[in-house]
Amino acid sequence: MRAPRSKALVRAWLDFLPPVQRPLAERVRALALQAEPALEESIKWGSLVLALDGGRPLLALAAHKTGLHLRRLGRSEGGDAGEPGERGLRLRHSEPLPEAEILALVRAQVSSCAQHEAASVAAPPPAGP
Repeated sequence: MRAPRSKALVRAWLDFLPPVQRPLAERVRALALQAEPALEESIKWGSLVLALDGGRPLLALAAHKTGLHLRRLGRSEGGDAGEPGERGLRLRHSEPLPEAEILALVRAQVSSCAQHEAASVAAPPPAGP
């Protein structure tokens, strides 16, 4: 029963955006779902949140005055401290959309999450006394 409600909330969130931001948000959303079709959408903390299999949120798309911010949530391993886009991308409606960077960010976050989950499942239990 949750899926129809989430879809309605996502649609309402997109409709609530200012007209100048709506096409940008819809394109970023489409790119994220293109990069990983298994992503599930919901609205949390006033942002469009993407998660895998109803699990922990991986990415959030937040609206700001001058554009949008696509940011990683939780663990985001694999980036150097000074690497652009390590924690996310600031997207302005007045600038060209960096589609390749968006696709790479989504794929990297999904991969990082999958590796983290595989490592936690494969880890042996601690030895008892």
